[in-house]
Amino acid sequence: MKSKWSKNVFPPLTLSIEQESQFRHLARGLVRETLAHFNTLSHQPEDERSLAKHKRWKTVKTRDNLTIFKERDPPKIFTGTSFDTPEHQRLAEDEWQLPKLLVGVGSIVGSLDDVMYGVVTPDAESMLLKAAIVRSSLIDGAVLAQIDGPTPDEPYRFLGVKWFVKGPPATLRGFVQPRDVVFVESTGTFTRSNGERIGYQLLHSVDLDGYGALPERSLTRGRISSCTIFKETGDGKQVEVYVRGYVEQHGKLLDSLALKAASTGFLSSWNAVECSHVKKLMWFVENPHLVTWREEAAARVRGPDARTPVRSHSFDGPSGVHLRNLSLASPNDRCGGTCGRKIKRVTSVGLCSLCQVPMCSKCRVTKKLAFVTCELTLERRESIICRSCVARVRLQPVRHIAQHEIREGRYRWQPKQSVEARGTKPTTPLSGSTTSRSQFNIELSAKSIAPSTTTNARSERRVKSRWFRRHKKSNAESRPVLFGESSTLTDCQLGALSQCSTTVASLSTSSPINPLAYSWASSAKESDLRARVEEDDEDDWAKTPEFTENQQERRQLWHQMTELRLAVESTYQIAKQTTDSCCGPSFCPLGKASVDC
Repeated sequence: MKSKWSKNVFPPLTLSIEQESQFRHLARGLVRETLAHFNTLSHQPEDERSLAKHKRWKTVKTRDNLTIFKERDPPKIFTGTSFDTPEHQRLAEDEWQLPKLLVGVGSIVGSLDDVMYGVVTPDAESMLLKAAIVRSSLIDGAVLAQIDGPTPDEPYRFLGVKWFVKGPPATLRGFVQPRDVVFVESTGTFTRSNGERIGYQLLHSVDLDGYGALPERSLTRGRISSCTIFKETGDGKQVEVYVRGYVEQHGKLLDSLALKAASTGFLSSWNAVECSHVKKLMWFVENPHLVTWREEAAARVRGPDARTPVRSHSFDGPSGVHLRNLSLASPNDRCGGTCGRKIKRVTSVGLCSLCQVPMCSKCRVTKKLAFVTCELTLERRESIICRSCVARVRLQPVRHIAQHEIREGRYRWQPKQSVEARGTKPTTPLSGSTTSRSQFNIELSAKSIAPSTTTNARSERRVKSRWFRRHKKSNAESRPVLFGESSTLTDCQLGALSQCSTTVASLSTSSPINPLAYSWASSAKESDLRARVEEDDEDDWAKTPEFTENQQERRQLWHQMTELRLAVESTYQIAKQTTDSCCGPSFCPLGKASVDC
């Protein structure tokens, strides 16, 4: 993937009320059709649900518990013939030539809220972050228009028109052009009459005047129509996944390679839960006053009477998370990590971004954090967090966090009050010409020479971001967020903000920083902050050692380890306090004065 995405590739898209209504109707219809197919499959006998047993389907790709199948004998011609299904008729009306039907089935360990929080992508910064976390092959993207956005009551809702560019596999770079797609995306959740919770994500290509192919950028226009259904099981610990859709790559890409690339996109939800955990950690790092276990961590370091966390005299960033010389306030301070040893002198320690406790070199874990500037540039830097905080964050409920983000103004979308307030706006015909894009380029050049008062007025009318009030009170230089634990944490959102509402200073760059646009990445030196992210093949992420084990077994083991770690730490603290109260803090269990206890 690329570390910098383009801005203003297309002119701003203004949809008429009729077009918005058409897109809503289209999204509802496609979701309803996919849900009907899912219901048909779910009502079949259990021994007949496996598509691998049917001659009609052939396995294309598998990742953990998700498998993508292709139709063995699809209709050879989709134009000028009769069709037996509404989706075939819709493809013919949209002038699809040789679409390929793909169907995916499987399950994900986690709750529906975890899955949807990792799936929903309302802006461009979050899309770039998600691509960086999962090392996907997306190399560019934007939100062209937003019709419906997330609300506190519906935190996973989104409906809008998007554009993204997907690069070819690493083995074909230089021979195959990247594919770009303009499509309608819709996400959300609803509850059935029987109490079942259902989530969905829809992507369907559309043709818009002025938003056609970009041959001048060496891009080949592709098509996609896919809908994913997520159904939460009764215990809330697993989500059934069903994805169905058509793809059309165009160009001269071989059929087998095209299907492999498309199936990778259909499997994009396989690590949505891990993405959710990453975003939760981001939220706690930026809202440290809501870390409820900080006093407990301080007591673990200094004893039960401690209430103030240890702070560094000099540090990089708002949370003081980098390595610095620590001036100890008490001679009884202990390492806040697993060992719990005393730190008897001024030494180099790490401060956890969440609980702010010191950790020795054996207990601290250095991660590399990343953030996205308002210019859609990905930058990274190191940070520290303790394993205990990572374990606690993973257990926090995600829906409350998503609602809190929206109430704090994380997204700029505002619901339309009335039709009259909207006023008369130009419509965008559904076709493939590029006339308006050329006009937009001319206007953009003129604006770069002499900015118009209209642009300034529109900038003043932008809704100011209020997501992080802490940055209003102080000039925070950056917003660190850690990358995941090396064996567990993985994949976060989509759109194009032309400007940032809030401008904060940065040590590493003069450009403004979007308050949410931080994420996790692999470890690297601080001097590599501005280095471009090397492009990775979409299969490289799956080949890393941390994802070679079965997903379900790995996550179950992680939860067991988390519970065991918390129990062991609690037992250790009780035993230590009992020993100190009976024998004094200088008691050495080995009975040797030379041993550092």
